[in-house]
Formats: sequence, C-alpha cells, structure tokens
Amino acid sequence: MLSFSQTIKQELLKVETKKECCKEALLCALVSFLGEIKYEGGKAALFVKTENEGIVKLVERLLFEVFGIREDRYKLVKRKERFYIIIDDEDVLDILIDGFNFKDEEFEDLIVFNTDPKIISSLCCKKALVRGAFLAAGSINPPEKNYHFEIVIKHFLLEEGLISCFTAFDLHPKTIMRKSSKVMYFKDGDEIADCLNLMGAHNSLMDYLNTRIIKEQRNNINRQVNCETANITKTIDASIKHVESIEKIKNTIGLENLPENLYEIAKLRLEEPEASLKDLGQMLHPPISKSGVNHRLKKIMEIAKDIK
Repeated sequence: MLSFSQTIKQELLKVETKKECCKEALLCALVSFLGEIKYEGGKAALFVKTENEGIVKLVERLLFEVFGIREDRYKLVKRKERFYIIIDDEDVLDILIDGFNFKDEEFEDLIVFNTDPKIISSLCCKKALVRGAFLAAGSINPPEKNYHFEIVIKHFLLEEGLISCFTAFDLHPKTIMRKSSKVMYFKDGDEIADCLNLMGAHNSLMDYLNTRIIKEQRNNINRQVNCETANITKTIDASIKHVESIEKIKNTIGLENLPENLYEIAKLRLEEPEASLKDLGQMLHPPISKSGVNHRLKKIMEIAKDIK
C-alpha cells in the first residue's frame, strides 16, 4: 500500500505541464534536488538518483522536450531499487549547465546547483519548481498524524530560490539543519493544504481536507468527553466529602441539632449523593442557587471538622 507521500507523488507525476518555461523549471528542480556531481580524472559527471521509476521517465521526457537530449546521450542504470541517470558527455553536461546556470560566480569551472531567478520569474514556473522539488525530496505526514510537510535541501544554494517560490504565494516555511542537509518545513494544517493546492495535487488535497475534518471532530468530541469526565469526577469527590461530614455529625451530635436550613440540605445530600450542587438546589423547597447549596454544605463541613 502506498504511503500518503507516495500517493501525492503519483498524482503529481500525472500533472500536465504545457508551457515550455514551466517544463524548464520542473526539470531544473528534479535535476537540482536529485543530482550529484562527481569528478573522476578531472572529468565531471552528473548523477540523477531516485527510487521512483515514474520520476525517471519524467526526467527523460523533459530532457528531450526542453533541451532535445535523447536517451543515447546519457546512461540509465538500475542498481538494486535505485535508478541512476548518468550524464558524463561533456556537450550534454554543458547544455544543462548553461541552460540552468549551474555555474559558480567566482570559479567558472565549478558546477553548483542553484536556482536561477530567470527560471522562476513567473508564478506558473514557481509552482512547477515546487512540484519538482517535492517529487525529488519531499514528504508529508498523513493527516491522521501530526501535520508535517518537508523538502530536504542537500545543496544549500537551492534554499533561497525554493523559499521564494513559497513566499510568492504567502506561504512562509521554516528551516532546520538535519545532519548535513537543510530541511524546509511546514507544521500548520492550513499551510500544508495550500502547498498541496499549489503543487496541483487536488485529489490528495480533498482526501487531506476530509480526513482533517474527521480528525478535528474526533478531537473536539474527546475534549468534550474529557471535560465532562473531569466535572463528574469533581462532583463525586465533593459528594464523598459532604457525605463523610454529614455521617460524622449524624453519629455524634445528630442531624436534628443542625439549623433547619443545614438539616434540610444534609438529609437531601444523603438521599442524592450523585446529584450536582445545581440539582440539589432545584430539589429544595423553595429552590436555591448552586452557590447557596455550596455555602450550606461548607457550613456543615466546618461543623464536622470542629467535632472532636
């Protein structure tokens, strides 16, 4: 059975990306968040690594649609449960480096993963980049659990561009360090719902909202039950103390020696040990308030306390 994150990613893989600029932003995110640069003998190679076969097919399609790079220009290797797209052809690598501006400002020969502002200049491209980043390195807790949405950022230069994509839609993620990676995350249920909508995971969004409503209803019921249980416990504890005091008076000086108003409430409390103060007050003739009942029972407890 697929996890909630996997279900969302399956849906995102089916989202149609029509505009060329958005295809470029989506591919940039996938390559940046999944990619690693390795050097052997002074020669660079790009490794795009994932366990999701659907993502592999998406990267391959976008390489051709955005840059015209055919499958014979790179290697596709599967090792155990992982897929590797390996690009070691210098010409192909140069196409990607120039296309995404993967260049260090100080050292031109150094390849760095970053997000060129030109690639995310429009809102539609910002959505595409967020979708690609989540496909590559994102996860989300099922709504039955604690609310949590995150994207792991292995290459720190990607952080600023990714966060700017969210803030453009008035979403403000937090970040923490986890081992050697930066993690961008949301903990607010409403913001997570907005993220799902932003990425285009509309079916998952509906499931998320429905489950969230049920969860919140259950929480409200539990809070109400806990409150009622606490009130019942409080009533029982108070009643036990009242009855103990009244029995003490009954077995010593006798209830008939109490003032009439105290005698009346003492007898009623013995007859109705489970009744609340409000209910006891309504049973008297004439009825009295809850505070009036409480005052009389306190007097009885003080009398019992003074009996040696």
